[in-house]
Amino acid sequence: MAEDADIPKILAIAIVSGGGLVTRFGLSYLKMRKDARKAGKWFYQGMLSNGIPKEYAQRLREEYEDGLSLETLIRAGMDVARSHDND
Repeated sequence: MAEDADIPKILAIAIVSGGGLVTRFGLSYLKMRKDARKAGKWFYQGMLSNGIPKEYAQRLREEYEDGLSLETLIRAGMDVARSHDND
């Protein structure tokens, strides 16, 4: 078990490591959002070229792109964590 003198060192390491993790997660998330917007544009154009009405195609595109919201990802992660806790 860690001694009292080791606790500040452990906390400092956790904070420094956590900051890098948050930065990497943030950058990965932004790249995923950019890729989703690009894919949504292709998806939308494909629907239009196949005769899907413009309003319907736009709504599907928005739903597709919004599927990668930060809130959705966090909820999915929490659901996975809960399912592992129940095992």
